[in-house]
Parts: sequence; structure tokens; C-alpha cells
Amino acid sequence: MAGLGVTRWAGGASTVVGLPGLTSTSATWTHLASSLPDWTVVAPDLRGRGRSMDVAGPAGLAGEAADVARLLAELDLGGVVLAGHSM
Repeated sequence: MAGLGVTRWAGGASTVVGLPGLTSTSATWTHLASSLPDWTVVAPDLRGRGRSMDVAGPAGLAGEAADVARLLAELDLGGVVLAGHSM
């Protein structure tokens, strides 16, 4: 998905997309996912972190925003709740 490692916790029809902080990974959202069993939680590892360590391309917030937009399109996700951590 957009070349990124993605963790998905299956739940209900509503979806939260969790964006990890600058030095963390999708694992940041494990507790949230277990706290929301009726929601689907999707969390990418952003460029240079976790399973996306080797994803080439521009670093920085603009590149990460483009990656997330591509990911949402690839997964056909609309109307999600977007949650960010420490950015």
C-alpha cells in the first residue's frame, strides 16, 4: 500500500487511520485498536520507520501526507477518522 508497511486490526464498518509519531511505528495504535473492537483501525509505518524502513523517496511531512493520501485511495477508504500522534 503506497509501498508502506500497514497494520490493520479488523473491526466494524467505521475506520480509524492512526498515524504514528516521528520516531514510532504502527504498533503505537495497538492499545487503541484493542479499546475499539467495533472499529477497524489501520496504521501505516511511515517512510524510514518500522516495515517502511527501506521505502525510497522524499522524507518530510509533505511526502508523508502524499503517502497517506495514496494509501487511503488504494484501500478505498473514505469518511475515516484520522488520528495523529506527536506531529
